[in-house]
Amino acid sequence: MMKYSALKKYASNLALIALLLALTAVPALVGVGYGVLASVGYFRPAGESGFTLRHYAALWESGDLFRSLGFTLGIAVVATVLSFAVALLLAISVRGASRLNRWNRFLIQTPLPFPHLVVAVFTVLFLTQSGLVPRLLYALGLIASQESFTELVYDRFGIGILLVFLWKEVPFLAVVMLAVLGSASARYEAVAQSLGATPWQRFRFITLPVLTRGAVPSLVLVFTFIVGAFEVPLLVGPTYPPMLSVLTVQRYSAANLDFRGEAFALSTMIAALMILLTGIYAATESRKAIRKI
Repeated sequence: MMKYSALKKYASNLALIALLLALTAVPALVGVGYGVLASVGYFRPAGESGFTLRHYAALWESGDLFRSLGFTLGIAVVATVLSFAVALLLAISVRGASRLNRWNRFLIQTPLPFPHLVVAVFTVLFLTQSGLVPRLLYALGLIASQESFTELVYDRFGIGILLVFLWKEVPFLAVVMLAVLGSASARYEAVAQSLGATPWQRFRFITLPVLTRGAVPSLVLVFTFIVGAFEVPLLVGPTYPPMLSVLTVQRYSAANLDFRGEAFALSTMIAALMILLTGIYAATESRKAIRKI
């Protein structure tokens, strides 16, 4: 009787998992499948009904793909590295149990509830040359004119994009690192201190490696999110070169339906890039796990 009850519970759990996968994976797979088919010539609205790679060839020949890809990867790498560095400093500086550190940890987490879109809108309102900050500085006589304020939004280097992602990703990574520091790292550091290790030695050989290993999954998540982000580069990024997601929407919104095939090709390549990055990380972690066995 107990065996039958256990089997029934197991079957019920499998049914719930299958339902969850159907509700989440199937719509995504349908969308990806439609995009892949449209990118290779099966896009009825444009009068296509046969296999072709001309949309990929058109992107290759235009040069826009490589400029956008380079800009996107550059922004993602710089934003991820800077977010990690700042979050590392914050996590180490507020790790104590004092009342001030608890208050600082609360302040670090305050940006988390705000969506990226809201932060991007506030960046436009405050940091454009016609925004509130340049107006205030001009009213105080600190700058000669609003136009003399450093261009932080819509600039060709993507500084506005970096500022938005730093504002959002630094608190996220800091919270992750604080969780790591609150577990194994503290015990290891206490042992090292009892053995005579200096503060720098404890940081270099214990804290930093533990934090890096603990934060790697979150860093991969942040990097892939930035690569596929759309609303932030659309609102605060440069007109040219656009990030890959913005270039995709530009192609899809064009009056000429031929460009929609290029949009589907771009979206397919973005999805493939994210899957590749995630796969590389998963394969690396699997090898590490096998070596430990």
